[in-house]
Amino acid sequence: MKNRQLAPLSPPAALAPLLAAAVLAGACGGHGNGFGAGREPVREETPREGTEAAQPAVGRASSIRADCAIPEGLLFTGEGLTLPAVVAGDEIEAEQARATVELARTGDVLVRFEIEIANRSAAAATALAGFAYRASDTGAPRPEPMAGVLLESPGAAARSCRAPGPAEMKQPFVDVAHWIEIDVPAGGRTTVSGMYKAAVTRADKPATLFGYRDRFADNWRNWDWPYTKAPEYQPVAERLRPFHGEIALIPAASTRVTLQCREREDWLRTMSHEQNVQKLRTPGAYEWTFADGDRPSRLGFEFLPDLPVEEEIEVFERLVAARKNDLRARIRLADLLRFGGDAARRAEVLAGLLQAWPANAKAQLLEGRNDVRAGACVGRVVSLRAAGKNAAAKKAAAEGVKLLAGFETTGEGERNGLALSWLSAVAEGAR
Repeated sequence: MKNRQLAPLSPPAALAPLLAAAVLAGACGGHGNGFGAGREPVREETPREGTEAAQPAVGRASSIRADCAIPEGLLFTGEGLTLPAVVAGDEIEAEQARATVELARTGDVLVRFEIEIANRSAAAATALAGFAYRASDTGAPRPEPMAGVLLESPGAAARSCRAPGPAEMKQPFVDVAHWIEIDVPAGGRTTVSGMYKAAVTRADKPATLFGYRDRFADNWRNWDWPYTKAPEYQPVAERLRPFHGEIALIPAASTRVTLQCREREDWLRTMSHEQNVQKLRTPGAYEWTFADGDRPSRLGFEFLPDLPVEEEIEVFERLVAARKNDLRARIRLADLLRFGGDAARRAEVLAGLLQAWPANAKAQLLEGRNDVRAGACVGRVVSLRAAGKNAAAKKAAAEGVKLLAGFETTGEGERNGLALSWLSAVAEGAR
């Protein structure tokens, strides 16, 4: 079989654990139905809502099996959450990919997924779906990026494998994979579904910009300009420790990803690709929807359970008033107003941000991959529309198109291209 990898769209950033520093929930193991091949018997039941986080078991060198093999073509994941990769020939297509990411106030997440797979040929075909990652196998036991992995498909049995990492690597690693082999009849369809538990990173200050990773957030302490050093910030300094994460997508004709807060409270502070987000009726639940042409490689988000958004808005209103050229303070305020404020005020904040950007971005390390003006342009248009100012929104979309025309739109600049396409459609009246 000639394998075609319907894996997450972006190449793996590193062959390291997805969330090596995070605390995972449950033990990484099988769930009956053939899943435990080549492993110790299952020690944990399927994840249940409300269960407390626990350190998952980590395989040591003594428990690694050398007589199992990770399927060829099952790419290693990079950093972050992910949908299962689908490895198949050209006749197999993923028609729909759906995922629900349930957020707990501890930073633990439960990811449920379902992928509909179609065979476009006149002959039966086989596909693999699953996960592969590289975990450290040295020193004290460390959390693994996934726990309680469950994979199901009608008539198929799931498998897993732990094998030694490449001998040439300087540090001992173990390669781990969970997969399921699926037979798809000629012209037929089937589904693969399942779940896993993981955890996202907690920061000691905001670490995203319009849902995209702030490339210099970890270096703020080395600079004099961050708002975290301002007196206006101090009332929330000890409590503003948000969780942030990413989920990698796979090629599919349509994709839907739902974020929901386990306690049905609205903890979200920002989500990337705002043009594709809608709020659901369930409190604290939002959903991205994508067609094949507007699907990004990754989605980013940030949430904060323990600080009321209204209090945070008050703090950042004072920060913006005191630090008129602080671009990150304006970005944070705009993100907060999206989830707990006035749409017209948010559009005003974003207009001011775009105006202040050219003179301040370089000094504040907001150039290149950290230039998030595409998110600002989209947010401004969305906010103007929400405020009932449709003519102003159309004009703002045209201004956004002009601004982003010279931006990189592929690779790291993918978000610019997707925003530009959407803004162009709004400016032309097609959306």
